[in-house]
Amino acid sequence: MLSEQGISELMHRHYGVNVQALQRVDGGAIHGIQKLTTSRGSLALKWYDVKTADEYRVRRSLRANEHARLWGIPVAAVVPTLNGDLSTKLEDGWYVVYPFIAGRTLSDGRFDEPSAQDLGRIIGDVQRAMCHFDASGLVGDYNWELTIQWGRSRLRERLRQAEQLQYPHPHVLIPALAKHIRLYEDHIQDMQGVTVPPRQWVHGDCNPGNFVFDDQGRVAAILDFDNVSFLMRGFDFMYALDQSFRSDPRLLRLALRSYAEAAHVHGEEVVAYPQMWLFSMMLNMWPFDNMELAADVLAREWDHYYEQVQWWADHTADMTSIFRQVAADLP
Repeated sequence: MLSEQGISELMHRHYGVNVQALQRVDGGAIHGIQKLTTSRGSLALKWYDVKTADEYRVRRSLRANEHARLWGIPVAAVVPTLNGDLSTKLEDGWYVVYPFIAGRTLSDGRFDEPSAQDLGRIIGDVQRAMCHFDASGLVGDYNWELTIQWGRSRLRERLRQAEQLQYPHPHVLIPALAKHIRLYEDHIQDMQGVTVPPRQWVHGDCNPGNFVFDDQGRVAAILDFDNVSFLMRGFDFMYALDQSFRSDPRLLRLALRSYAEAAHVHGEEVVAYPQMWLFSMMLNMWPFDNMELAADVLAREWDHYYEQVQWWADHTADMTSIFRQVAADLP
């Protein structure tokens, strides 16, 4: 990351503004953020390390952000450089500037009825906008049987590798994987007849920290399109729900109805979301991305992951019932 002097020089040379003060802000997995007080007001300088992000991903994020803005989604519009570019490439990374969005986040989970409703509404709006995003020729529907077989093969291959000691800490992974495979097979049986939602481009990181709310609980902006992905339609709502008020049926109903009306999705698709969410969580076994960790740390990572999967396994039927009740009342 640039020094204070480097940031000042960057902003003056490429954006024509003078930096008066700067403050580090929590960033994401692949970027850092500095809040800059400048001669043109407060700006957010977003920095992508070349070691953790590639130029294609940065540009895709910027295109998605601009696409959402043109569809009327409240986002932080990118500030172009003096040359009209949307990003600045330096040796240590890419730099992007946005107006700094003032407001509050609800990453602590303190949602109320207005904020839950507006969260659902804005995710529905984003979903409708992103279904028109450039999908680069990707096919929009699952081959469901092939997806199930791929998941089964993937899990069994991981178990085989753990048993042959190709992964470290087999005493952690072998029993965890065996249990996970049994859960997967049980869930596939439960999903017979489920209406499988199509795929589309989604925001991909709708955690509460990426929404800025005003004092009335309305979404002032949705931030961070860095994880735009081609996934199940409804992914963004389920991710937001899982990270916020999944255990609060009252807020869930309000947010879900608001989302479904804004997204224009039909009832049978909505009813399938809880079961599809559990299925997608089973395939996204992120502890395996951390094989270099010490055994005790890896065990905690796996336990944390499995607690999330187990919660949905235990509550999918109840959640599906709530989703069905809301879907029955949709216009």
